Amino acid sequence: MQLFTVTEKYKGHCVHWFVIWRKHALDGVPDTAQEFFTEQEAAIFVDFARIALDIPQLTVAPAPSTAPVKGWEDQMTERGDELGILLVGDEDANFGVDAFDAWDEPAVEPPPMH
Repeated sequence: MQLFTVTEKYKGHCVHWFVIWRKHALDGVPDTAQEFFTEQEAAIFVDFARIALDIPQLTVAPAPSTAPVKGWEDQMTERGDELGILLVGDEDANFGVDAFDAWDEPAVEPPPMH
């Protein structure tokens, strides 16, 4: 299963949007990779973000082929950030997201998808 990252440039640094909750875990996907988006979730979230959050541009790119050792949720918890959940869609949403603001990570353009 191909998974994807969704990032936003915000004031010159990178914000990683990630799935913090979904109704059904992805089969065969390690826990830390559960934070990545499926192709359908990424498309739904990008449309939702444009309309509901007024985020004009998000970058969708293939997720790394190996799961990270530490997910964004763990990194937020370690630095004392408050976790939240934003349900994507209506009251029957199948997933929710949160955003990890990487203050020290400059925003860069990912390579184009082919």
